[in-house]
Amino acid sequence: MPAPGAQSRSALALAAVLVLALAVRYLSYGRIFGPEGVLLAADGDTYYHALRAERIALDWPHVPWFDPGMNHPYGAEIPWPPLLDQLVATVAVATGPATPEHVAGVAALLPPLLGLAVVVLVAALGAALLGGSPWWEAALLVALLPAAVRQSFVGRPDHHVLEVLLSATAFLAYAVALRRERTGWALPALLGGTLALSFWNWSGSALYPLVLAVHVAALHLVAPAGDPAPARAASALARGGLVAALALVASVALLGPPGALASARLTPISGLSAAICAATAGGAALVGAARRLDAGAGGLRRAGHLALAALLPAALALVAPSGLRTGLAHGLTALSASSPWYATIREFWPLVLSGRQPWTTEVLLALFALGLTPLALPFAVRPFLRAWRASPEGRPALLFLLVWTALAIGLVLARRRFEGYAILPLAIGAAWAAREIAASLAPRLGTSRLARPTVTLALLLAVAAPGLPVTLTGSVAELPAGAADKVPLLGWLRGVPSAPGREGVLAAWSEGHEIQWLARKPVVSTPFGTDIDPRSLGDQAAFYAIRDPEAAASLLVRRRVGFVLLSNPVNEIATVAAFAPGAPAYAFEERDPVTGSRYALRPELFDLVVSRLWFFDGASRAGKAPGLAGYRLLAESRTPVEVLGHRAQAYKLFGVVEGALLRVRGARPGATVSATVAVETIADRGFLWTGRAVAGADGTAALRVPYASGTNGTSLASACRVEDGVRQRIVTLGEAQVAGGAATDLDLRG
Repeated sequence: MPAPGAQSRSALALAAVLVLALAVRYLSYGRIFGPEGVLLAADGDTYYHALRAERIALDWPHVPWFDPGMNHPYGAEIPWPPLLDQLVATVAVATGPATPEHVAGVAALLPPLLGLAVVVLVAALGAALLGGSPWWEAALLVALLPAAVRQSFVGRPDHHVLEVLLSATAFLAYAVALRRERTGWALPALLGGTLALSFWNWSGSALYPLVLAVHVAALHLVAPAGDPAPARAASALARGGLVAALALVASVALLGPPGALASARLTPISGLSAAICAATAGGAALVGAARRLDAGAGGLRRAGHLALAALLPAALALVAPSGLRTGLAHGLTALSASSPWYATIREFWPLVLSGRQPWTTEVLLALFALGLTPLALPFAVRPFLRAWRASPEGRPALLFLLVWTALAIGLVLARRRFEGYAILPLAIGAAWAAREIAASLAPRLGTSRLARPTVTLALLLAVAAPGLPVTLTGSVAELPAGAADKVPLLGWLRGVPSAPGREGVLAAWSEGHEIQWLARKPVVSTPFGTDIDPRSLGDQAAFYAIRDPEAAASLLVRRRVGFVLLSNPVNEIATVAAFAPGAPAYAFEERDPVTGSRYALRPELFDLVVSRLWFFDGASRAGKAPGLAGYRLLAESRTPVEVLGHRAQAYKLFGVVEGALLRVRGARPGATVSATVAVETIADRGFLWTGRAVAGADGTAALRVPYASGTNGTSLASACRVEDGVRQRIVTLGEAQVAGGAATDLDLRG
């Protein structure tokens, strides 16, 4: 038990850490709350959380489980559990009107408070696992390192911060139970309730009982005969798993989507979650029973008990209905990133040696995120061994820290998304190492009571040093890719009326959530990828692989698309090709751990409809083909980029139109008749759109022109010049003609 003075100093240090943690998480406040409104950060997922929270707030407390604005025009089930969205909506309803601006403000302000709770929890976990007062040293690392700050800075309402918060709460309840002589029901109830909530936040929360089950198994194997600790640990997990299973059965039946309890789908929530917790409870109960009934069992026999306990959930999985196995397979597919869609998502890449970036860059990024915490762990080995020898009653907690740390390191090496999890045990281990080193150095610096804390603080800042510039400059608060160009464009699109039957937007899947929130228009594909109707990605992939304008037009009609938003299409063409079976591959991603990824292209890539639109404004390379007649450039971003030797604006928004039909007479038989429009864009650049057709023997030709004379969104188009090489006429086309495909007769003979 630490002395009262030491406790007071620890409490003051922790209070200072909490103030610092909150301050760094609000550093980017000015970038999020600007004159144009709330700009949410990180990626498009934050916008969908805000959108769903707004919908809940408007009909509080009811949760929408289906979104007609995804997979347009069919709609799709929402694959996310709603805990974060419900939390945002509830706070929004309690504090103001359910307007988009207010909901977005609440959504932006809430994450730092959740992150602050994580900082408190890691301090409490340090004390529960290693003893003493709350570990302000571990809390300081979690307060400062980007791996933790990235989950909870202002403007990032994402379920990742709740994942870490709920898993830490469950682990704290379990860790405290490990030190109790009697299990009781209070701590298992907290453990079980937290596990149940975690499934309402993230479908992959089966990882949390897995960590606890691994610890129970390890403790069962290493604890000597007669040691009651394994039975207590197994009892805590069995009771917690039972509480979680019962809570999930009740809550899913009452609050889940229709038929969810009888379903075994992984998303959004189903009876599968309850089954996982029940299997965990059953396996732990078998271990506890074996331990009590055969207290003198040797190591080999204990291993046999463990195998039998593990056989229960394994047997359930084998004999379960196909739906349950499908749900489990979905989770394993996501964890292993073994589907083409999951493989494209950055957070599902390995931490290093992914081949997408040079390995040196990946190592540097890992150091920025985690600091030197992994390198500090070897210095915690000595105090770990000393504590193991000196305190047999503390070994279960020490073993849990070891298991937690090992699994967290394995997870973060396999998948970048787990860095927010890994930083907690890494911070505790690094803090222990700092204490150990400070204890050996402080006596040499004098007898001051501040000597050891000062040395500890210096060591902790050294551990955090690689990530401090990222955190303290606020640059950890990354805005969505291309936000400066994309956000104004989508805000403008919000005010553009949609033609009946042309309400949807087709874009790269990564833009879907932002389009729904900022433009308030339905989309074909979203960052939900294949977790919703796979036809959404399939049709987007097909459009990105189409060369035939008629086939592209047919797809857009079927999908009721009125707008096409494009950025550099090369990455999209390469990564979604797997979802367009039978289509030729026009771009290939080549990965190399030394040089990173690059793309190999076929020349025909420039003949794809999306390439012609983005690179050439609807024309074609070398002008060989007539301009695409079904698209007009409505708006574009002002930032130019250069790709493959071609210069284009970062984002281009095209309207899908029928195009005014020009029925030309009086042309020279066999001559090429052209219709040309000069277009000036908001980015102060101009281009010519030219359509062509060959006149028949009777001197007639038909062309479609997608631009009205005058204003087309933010673009300005000239009157249309029609010529056959000898004769020419100027014709003015109206908006109704272009939008509705009306015909205009034109005689080149005057």
